[in-house]
Amino acid sequence: MVLQGIIVSDGPGFGDLQWRLATLPLRLSGLGIYCASDVSAFAFVASRFQTLELQNHILRSCGTVPMGEILSDATSALRLCLPDFDLDSLAVNATVPSKPQKVLAEAFYGKIVASLEREFEFSTRQKAVMGCLQSEHAKDFLLAISMEGLRQRLGNCDFEVGEAAKRAATGKMEKHEEACRANQHCFIPFSFDTFGFLEQQSVELLKRLQKVMDSNVMTAGFNEFVFRRIKLVIQKVLAAQLVARLS
Repeated sequence: MVLQGIIVSDGPGFGDLQWRLATLPLRLSGLGIYCASDVSAFAFVASRFQTLELQNHILRSCGTVPMGEILSDATSALRLCLPDFDLDSLAVNATVPSKPQKVLAEAFYGKIVASLEREFEFSTRQKAVMGCLQSEHAKDFLLAISMEGLRQRLGNCDFEVGEAAKRAATGKMEKHEEACRANQHCFIPFSFDTFGFLEQQSVELLKRLQKVMDSNVMTAGFNEFVFRRIKLVIQKVLAAQLVARLS
């Protein structure tokens, strides 16, 4: 019921298919709301295999079998879920991947996605939406905005859409500013980044310009003159920095 309230705000359109899709990772057209039954199927095994070498070292002189009954049972259950996956390779120290949980998660959720069309009847539109959301570029947008499709939409919850993108943009702008300072360049706040944001200084300047224009009768020619002067200032600053670097 809680998940239904998040997805459709207690409205219609929430069934087994919507629940299954909501609990898939973002890159697989889901909402990244992981359920315990899915994660427990692979996370415990992955965490144990990731520290297997350390466990073997600690238990070497104790005569204790490192695998243990609990891990053995969990591994057997995971083999039933992933019969085509080579779990034995994870138990060998030399072949354990650096991120076994990521490897197992990709295999586990990949099998679920592959079985969706066998378990549910998709319309042509739903197949097209799923294909779009699974494309390489889609996961970045899914972190920032809600995308409707397959009768899913985010309900009225107390969170701000786009927070992930804002954090990424802020970090990127700070990184650019530090690089400019290290190279003795003047940081230009008008520079756009790949997230489409403007630095806060430029936003404040543009707001001030907007207030001036709103409070005065401005012609199109005057507006063009103002922004042409701003462009000229930016060019002059860049030119001065280049000359300083060459001298």
